[in-house]
Amino acid sequence: LSGTPFAVLCACASLLGPLAGGLGLGFTGPAIDTMRNSVLAPDGTRIAIGPESNLHVFNSTTASSLFGAALTLGALVGTLSGGPVAEATGRRLALLITSPLSVGAYLAIALGRSPYLLIAARLVAGFSLGICAFVSPVYMSE
Repeated sequence: LSGTPFAVLCACASLLGPLAGGLGLGFTGPAIDTMRNSVLAPDGTRIAIGPESNLHVFNSTTASSLFGAALTLGALVGTLSGGPVAEATGRRLALLITSPLSVGAYLAIALGRSPYLLIAARLVAGFSLGICAFVSPVYMSE
């Protein structure tokens, strides 16, 4: 591919980062209730998942709150380091670096059962999102 089709493909690919960020932010709310074993039915009755379930991960509100905030904290660090990374490697390579970070982080979130692993994976996903949020608009404008 070359010319206009390649440019359109690159533009579409660079928009996948913000999409992943939106999905990461939207996933948190419903998932935390399940991970804390505090799911409510539409009529307000509690649906017990049980501590023996694979879905029950967090035993405290502190851990579940850290899980929710970790993406934003990682994005803060990623955004601040996005400029130096893009200057050192170039915008295209900086975006290519974020892809395996995001994939690895979201695989760890999908497969992880430890609160510490889940929080660390959300930090990495946020870091990747922050770099992508900094670099994508610049890459698109060029």
